[in-house]
Amino acid sequence: MVPHYALSGGTLIALGAHEIVLAPSAVRGPADPQIGQQPAASVLAAVQRKTDVNKIDDETLVLADMSQKAISQPRQRVDALIAAGIGTRFDPGHGRLMKDRLALNPSADQEWLLLVREALEFGRRKAKAVARGQ
Repeated sequence: MVPHYALSGGTLIALGAHEIVLAPSAVRGPADPQIGQQPAASVLAAVQRKTDVNKIDDETLVLADMSQKAISQPRQRVDALIAAGIGTRFDPGHGRLMKDRLALNPSADQEWLLLVREALEFGRRKAKAVARGQ
């Protein structure tokens, strides 16, 4: 049950459930990559602001490497789906296409179910990893 918000990591946990029940005013957001308790994009941004890599501790550098991989995985999957003709990059209407979001082609009437199952399995794996503290 999502009474108010399921954002980012909360969305991943919700996707790991057998059923998601949203309150009438509830909001579900995108499943942005998380590394431990930190948003992957924030880890990368913090490292990129530093001009001297020698002043960044080893743990943060490892987290930045993991963050880059976590961010690139959805983009690679979207690229593959576009190459297969299943969809196009999602246009949120602000003039920039999303590299990690897909808009299904209207002719892809059966593929959406397979993609939902793929996303659900991905969410379940990630939710289990979050529960284990990974």
